[in-house]
Amino acid sequence: MKLSQSIQDTFPCTISMPVELSKLLDYIEENPSLYFQTDIQFHRMAQSEISDYFKNIKIEKHFGLLGTTGDGSILAIWKNQNKQYYIHLGSDDDNWLILASNPIDFIKVIAIGYNHFDKNEIANPPQNSTIEKEFKNWVETKFNIKIPMDGKDIIDTESKLLIDWIENE
Repeated sequence: MKLSQSIQDTFPCTISMPVELSKLLDYIEENPSLYFQTDIQFHRMAQSEISDYFKNIKIEKHFGLLGTTGDGSILAIWKNQNKQYYIHLGSDDDNWLILASNPIDFIKVIAIGYNHFDKNEIANPPQNSTIEKEFKNWVETKFNIKIPMDGKDIIDTESKLLIDWIENE
């Protein structure tokens, strides 16, 4: 089973896997040496991990889990009303970020090459990025996009929509 399908199979029926993200995940699985050696790992996760994170089982239906970063932070798709957002949930129950509001921008953020997502670091190009040039070239060619040097124009560092939703849920 492909990585994208394995991850999608854990999603609640309210969350869908975008075609673009499926293509990215399948490429990563098929070309692990051309991916990048950051702390970001896409992998299958149990939906219960999100209810454990928030200590609220009712919240599961709003999240599709995509993977983790090295510090235990969660990367996920969050569905709010009829819109899906690509988010970061910090390992310390804070540092909640909307990384992107569409799959192409999320792919750009991943391709920038951050090792993790810290509000202070994402406004700058990543330090010592180990992202492979071939991976960046594939992303730019496959999706006909240009990868920015940093995430400041994509990532919502205030993430008020997400924070307000979490705090009121």
